Amino acid sequence: AEARKESTIKNAQAAAEAKVIDSKAENERRKLLADAEADRIRVTAAADAERMKSEAAVLKQNPLLINKIVAERLSDKLQIMMVPSDGKFFFANDVLRSMNMANHASQAEPPEDSQDK
Repeated sequence: AEARKESTIKNAQAAAEAKVIDSKAENERRKLLADAEADRIRVTAAADAERMKSEAAVLKQNPLLINKIVAERLSDKLQIMMVPSDGKFFFANDVLRSMNMANHASQAEPPEDSQDK
């Protein structure tokens, strides 16, 4: 009976030690998971900050990109063409200018009927 009692006590102590070890392991696991999550958040925040810095630099150099971004987000069916703001090297300006000059020239000519009379 004494041996059985000692055996039961040893088994209980072993079970208690196993529970302590398991709880310590669980606490360590949770701590590692929390640290990993914190590291993930830090890395993501650093990447976002770097991306925002580069976007800010690009927008500072090209402020008209804001208009382009807004126009792109208006509709997916909208086609956008970027042209220089000064109009240099843009063929449509030449076409429109020549059409405008032709239109002004035709309006400037007096009607032929009024000269004949």
